[in-house]
Amino acid sequence: MIGGADVAQVPGSQLRRSMGIIFQTFRLMEKKSAFENIAYGAEVLAMPASQVRSRTTEVLQLVGLGDKGHRLPAELSGGEQQRVAIGRALINRPKLILADEPTGDLDPENTDRVLEILDQVHREHQTTVLFATHAVEIVNRLQRRVIRLQDGRIVSDAAGGYWAGAKVESR
Repeated sequence: MIGGADVAQVPGSQLRRSMGIIFQTFRLMEKKSAFENIAYGAEVLAMPASQVRSRTTEVLQLVGLGDKGHRLPAELSGGEQQRVAIGRALINRPKLILADEPTGDLDPENTDRVLEILDQVHREHQTTVLFATHAVEIVNRLQRRVIRLQDGRIVSDAAGGYWAGAKVESR
């Protein structure tokens, strides 16, 4: 169920429009600027050009790249590239964000930035963020509901950010 609708009954194209996806690898278009990478999702959905420009500018500010919209991915750090990828997921104001290891290859400073952005979007826009990670320290720090999977099965579902209700140490 997403937004009260059974996803099995919703056409895939309609379902996709209500979601933003952040991949583990950035998957940015190398020949497009940060602005163009973020704007692309809105353009595909035929948003009016003036709205694409204003919303893309807003999203660049949100992800802390307001002054770097003209840069190509190769001109950005890994953390900045990930924030462009996050911006691309946010451009259409999704109700659900699926984030696959969005901090996996980032240094601690950029990890903090990414977590802050996702938390802000969750709080201010009531967006559900489904965050998949192997980083126990991040899970414990977030203090949110944690569903732990093992071999494709749910082995625990706990509130409070600790795996199986008890703090788990990194291995």
